[in-house]
Amino acid sequence: MNSFRELVERLHAAHQDFHQAWKTMPRGYAAAEPRHVTVARDRFWHACNAVFEKLAPLEHPFLAGDPAAINAILDFLEVDVPAFRCGYAKQKYFRKLKSLSLDEGQEERLRRLAYELVRGPNYGREIADLARLMIRLADASLIRELQELAKDSDDIVRKKSQRLLNVILENRPDLRAAGAELLPR
Repeated sequence: MNSFRELVERLHAAHQDFHQAWKTMPRGYAAAEPRHVTVARDRFWHACNAVFEKLAPLEHPFLAGDPAAINAILDFLEVDVPAFRCGYAKQKYFRKLKSLSLDEGQEERLRRLAYELVRGPNYGREIADLARLMIRLADASLIRELQELAKDSDDIVRKKSQRLLNVILENRPDLRAAGAELLPR
């Protein structure tokens, strides 16, 4: 099981709880912060720190191209939960993955990840960086899958798949034949 999933889900829930508690905060300069707001904030920061403390020791090995660290970062990237600061971290990792040497299994995981993120309900800031990474990693099979998703009735899925397809096909002449009808004219 993905050890990051539980941490990121906990962070997402703690952020939501803190947001709700903050809404109950009395307004005014002299108002003391209610205990439940303080507890919610502490829980939120604890959850946030847990995620990023788990990522921190992976940074240097990841940047050095250590396969185990890359796989651990992929575990984090595969969690599609919109949690505080995670989109920024994912952007950074997608950008770095473009320059790292990946094995075939890691490349396939990233193609599956691209497909799953497009299918998912969230449209995070990291989609643009994922699209640029897919310029390097996409294959004809992924293009066909994205084309099918581009016909989806869900507006968000359709937009995400269209965005990935356009970025990939604009930069990969070898794959244009498989997706020529989707390029903007």
